[in-house]
Amino acid sequence: MLSGSFRLCGGVRQGGVLSPILFILYINDIIEDLQKQGFGCRIGTRYLACIMYADDLVLLSPSLNALQLMTDQCKMSCESIGLSLSVSKSAVTRVGPAFKHDCVKVRLGTVEVEYVDMIKYLGVHICSASKFKLSYSEVKASFHRAVNGLLCKTKGKFDDNVMLRLVDAYCKPLLLYGSDVYRNAKSYDSALKRAWHYVFWKIFGVKSDSCKWCYSKCPDLYLYL
Repeated sequence: MLSGSFRLCGGVRQGGVLSPILFILYINDIIEDLQKQGFGCRIGTRYLACIMYADDLVLLSPSLNALQLMTDQCKMSCESIGLSLSVSKSAVTRVGPAFKHDCVKVRLGTVEVEYVDMIKYLGVHICSASKFKLSYSEVKASFHRAVNGLLCKTKGKFDDNVMLRLVDAYCKPLLLYGSDVYRNAKSYDSALKRAWHYVFWKIFGVKSDSCKWCYSKCPDLYLYL
């Protein structure tokens, strides 16, 4: 069946094939205005001070003064196209040797933006630390909740092989989300193995040392880290 025709007088249609492209064209001036301003981080001649995915915007700056100027420019660019920035959804985190030092706050208009110990961008948690650091405890917690919920709802209804397949299909993607970002961290690899051992312990009742035997019986379910 076909619906009647209707007009869109504002925004783009959710789920439309052209919607992301049209939205990018609409907000592209924000990035261009920041690049013309010249403030922020660079690697060689490549401008990397502004990272944007849909309406999620990250500003990268080596100094608070430059970050304030970039924030002001971003605010003006958004207002010129009828958009507004939400202070409640904005935060500042610092990475570097002086990340714990007290300093002035960045302002979005007349309102101060809060400093936080961690920010979440596209599902990846970035920590405030002396060097670039990611947190994956939230990923593990989400995985454990999914596993426990699945086991609670299906307890005694399926055999062990079916349960492994269900965990593999519905829970493992939560554990591996953003793994390309974390992959260089040895502690992350260990955390993945412990989380996957937890699955075998819950299903088979075996300890970590016995997981190698389980992997030999189900090699396609082994996490190649």
